[in-house]
Amino acid sequence: VEATAMIGVPDMEYEESVPDGLPTVLFEHPTVGFANQCAPSDDIIGVALALLPASQGYITVAPDYIGMCGTKAPCPETHPYLIGEPTAVASLDAVRAARNLLSEEVEIGIDMDGRLVPWGISQGGHAALFVDRFAPHYAPEFAVDCTLAVVPPANLLGQSAVTFLESKSAMRLGTAFFASALHWYEPDLDANSVFNTDGEINYAEHILETYTTTCSPSSLVSGASSPSDVYTPDFIGLLESQDIALEYPVGCILKENSIPHASIPSNSQSTMLILLGETDAVSIHI
Repeated sequence: VEATAMIGVPDMEYEESVPDGLPTVLFEHPTVGFANQCAPSDDIIGVALALLPASQGYITVAPDYIGMCGTKAPCPETHPYLIGEPTAVASLDAVRAARNLLSEEVEIGIDMDGRLVPWGISQGGHAALFVDRFAPHYAPEFAVDCTLAVVPPANLLGQSAVTFLESKSAMRLGTAFFASALHWYEPDLDANSVFNTDGEINYAEHILETYTTTCSPSSLVSGASSPSDVYTPDFIGLLESQDIALEYPVGCILKENSIPHASIPSNSQSTMLILLGETDAVSIHI
């Protein structure tokens, strides 16, 4: 699977002594869209955010995630929005690729020292937490000493009713999560059982078609004024259920992408900093 990333390296030219190795910041970007043209490494803002830690003396690796290729070449994979495993695997592979690039192909005299700091915002906060969870199992050659997650949707199971039904802005992102899940967990979830097909807009068709072409979450729910326009009544009832964790496959999908409930064991040894907004009604459900 082809994926892209931005790499930032400190300019050590004027330093009196250059260390043999530097720690690495793995910068996980927030929601920028879901399609190939949305890759942050192809945008000045994404590049600037990726380079900021490098200006402070860190090697920086900033993945675009799967499904968004910064080279503008065709990127046929579907973006795994808030799907923890493929995002964590692709992010750790990006660090491995950067290590190989710096040690074998680019003569800059600086290598990674093996220390890794996942840092992410919003969607990227979710990604950073899953990198922390998967690293000991998938990439044990890296020592994750510290993890920073800013307003992460860390507990999709606990956040489901608030995220997908009560908050209009978060509803768009919840819709994107289920559009992504329809691909990554196919065929265990049926679009017609999730998205409404009876209104003026057939959202089961509209959302799946739009998800792979847009950088705007609001376009997924274009024309909708409430969750009942987008989701089926049965699915809304499911999200509101106290027993949603027991409902297959939705409960399973939500659990596997929620840090408190994911089945992969936590062997994390890192110090963790999670930043939340005082009035954030969504991320607080950790």
